[in-house]
Amino acid sequence: SPEAYRGAGLDAALLRRQADRALALAAVARNGAALRHARPELCEDREVVLAAVRQRGSALRFAAAKLQGDRELVLAAVAQNGRALRHAAVGLRRDRGIALVAVASTGAVALRHVPIELRTDETIIRAAADATASSQLVVREADVLLEERAIGSAPAALLTWTQFDFDI
Repeated sequence: SPEAYRGAGLDAALLRRQADRALALAAVARNGAALRHARPELCEDREVVLAAVRQRGSALRFAAAKLQGDRELVLAAVAQNGRALRHAAVGLRRDRGIALVAVASTGAVALRHVPIELRTDETIIRAAADATASSQLVVREADVLLEERAIGSAPAALLTWTQFDFDI
């Protein structure tokens, strides 16, 4: 009957979707960047995106916009690679806790993705310094990123580091 045929077609479509999702989960668990090749509905699937960003934080850029605003996903992404902060929703980029995780995981290179109002936060700068092999690199990153207008409000810890050579 036509109804049975349509039902079988729906069942087959459902099975294909489940297989596609399982395949996507396996693929992104091995290489998070594979998310770029996933169908749009899989980029909206929280579990698929979480698996991707845990493997490669920068895969956050391929996630649906609503998931780029998911705090848990963004934390997983920046914990794996602090530079993934640039792909987070604007509101989460301003989150001090997320910024701390980002600089703690990647060091000073993540500072460029931290909003200017948080770049003068002494705790964030210290976390970046602790995660970076060279304090001089932190100072250079901070000096470039703080810009002249923000240097006056920089924490004392950063200002005492100005003894380093800032030639870039």
